[in-house]
Amino acid sequence: MEKNRAAAKAVVSAQICPACGGAGLDAAAPASRIDGLGIADCGRMEVAELIDVLAALDDPVAAPIAPSAVDRLRRIEEVGLG
Repeated sequence: MEKNRAAAKAVVSAQICPACGGAGLDAAAPASRIDGLGIADCGRMEVAELIDVLAALDDPVAAPIAPSAVDRLRRIEEVGLG
């Protein structure tokens, strides 16, 4: 096991991806924005803050899904995971 770990360390390095900034997103995801916020921005928010942002959306693309996302986030907040 230790031999395998040493072999992997010789060829692997840990660094932040320059393309996504460590967000783990493909090229299209960071380019998509609603009210100036990208998915990575939303992912860094506290649940309560994200609820406020989503509840205030008036974007016609986001309007059909925002209420459902807010409902689910409120459940997460209610059980103390927010």
